[in-house]
Amino acid sequence: MLAAGLMATGKQILESVLSVYIVTESVGKLISVFIAYFIIKAIPERSLVKYKYGEKFIKTKSN
Repeated sequence: MLAAGLMATGKQILESVLSVYIVTESVGKLISVFIAYFIIKAIPERSLVKYKYGEKFIKTKSN
């Protein structure tokens, strides 16, 4: 539907489809990154230490 809207403005079909594809894929990837971040933040620290890069997500306590 977005590609059809772009075509109605006078753009070529290839340009319209690629424009919509780039935008939707970028938004989808960004949403995936945020979801993964919040999932990692929800994992308890005692479980994170068991994973290979888990210590990078553990907050260190200041003395």
